[in-house]
Amino acid sequence: ALLRSALAWRGEQASVARARTLYQLAVTLRDRADYDGADSLLAEAAAIQLQLDPSALIRTHVQQAALAWLRGDLAQAQQRYVEALAEGERHLSPQHPDLARALSGLSLLAHRRSDYRAAIDFGERALAIHRQAFGEAHPICAQTLGNLGALYMDAGETVLAEQRLRAALAIQQPRRAELGPALSNTLNNLGLLAFRGGDSVAAQDWFSQALEIAVQAYGEGHPQVAAIVDNLGLSQQQLGDLAAAQRSYQRALAVRESVLGEEHPHLAYSHQHLGELALKQGRLDAAETHLRRALEIRLQVLGEGHPLSASAAQAMARLQLAQGDRQAAQANLQRALRWWSSAEGRHDAEIADAATELAELQAQSGASFSAALAQARSASSQLAAEQQQRLRLRWSAIEYP
Repeated sequence: ALLRSALAWRGEQASVARARTLYQLAVTLRDRADYDGADSLLAEAAAIQLQLDPSALIRTHVQQAALAWLRGDLAQAQQRYVEALAEGERHLSPQHPDLARALSGLSLLAHRRSDYRAAIDFGERALAIHRQAFGEAHPICAQTLGNLGALYMDAGETVLAEQRLRAALAIQQPRRAELGPALSNTLNNLGLLAFRGGDSVAAQDWFSQALEIAVQAYGEGHPQVAAIVDNLGLSQQQLGDLAAAQRSYQRALAVRESVLGEEHPHLAYSHQHLGELALKQGRLDAAETHLRRALEIRLQVLGEGHPLSASAAQAMARLQLAQGDRQAAQANLQRALRWWSSAEGRHDAEIADAATELAELQAQSGASFSAALAQARSASSQLAAEQQQRLRLRWSAIEYP
């Protein structure tokens, strides 16, 4: 109400003050999920700033990018971040903090599409600006370090990932009361890094620490709590405590169903984990219930050609193979392989694994497996030596049973 009163008081005439009030009111409307209203006000603010205050355009474009992202229009978000960066480079100093906001947004978008090199470049530039502008121990530096840690982890650069995450942790731990949510996220990512590196004991410890802080920060019924509990279940399963893993997966599913609704894509994580655990235990009916639901949700929300849809189809194929339905298993493996191959970003490890599974199934059925094996070999060429060695052992068993 105060902002609208200020806007009315300033009148319809274009001015820097009016543009500033339009911007502030747009942020308020965005926080209330009135995206159309916010977008309209930001467009008016941008038109004024273009003529009277071009140095302020970068913030408006960043907000327009954030709105586009909230609506799921990532192409528009990318365009707005690029515009923001261009305006900032034209009108601001190279170390201005507003430049880092645009760079951080571009880094997150590049990470999302698995363009790791671009994402790292944008993120490191943002970090350098934040450090110079705010000092190395500022919470915003910790946030940028945490984002970079997750990025390096997904890019397979584990040493740099751990360095960045531990640097974020060093800033956040002394300010636990203030930075609890961010700290829980950093601890969770350190757990994921340990889990992917095969150290499930360390992973479980990191996840347990993250969970304690997340529950304090958010309360029990929060999606972030569910995500950490789900990850804790993965480490428990890897350590052989299947009963504890099942309890964790069910706890995560209950929170997600109550908070997010039954069609939210995050529910598919819980269903797939419960299904894969049931398959491991030989409970095929329960496995089918959960794995079918995971695949249904992902196809409905994400569509074909998405990495998570490919993962769900591959899990379903493993169940069908256990059920003795080789024809259905082969069809789902072929679908998974197509979707991994067409998905945005690089998925060499997943393609090599799915193609190897398909070749194994074809060999068991007496069918030709040469095409699948060739695809597996081609995809594996960029993988780490240890991953390639594991695959070669599987290929040898196919060719020389």
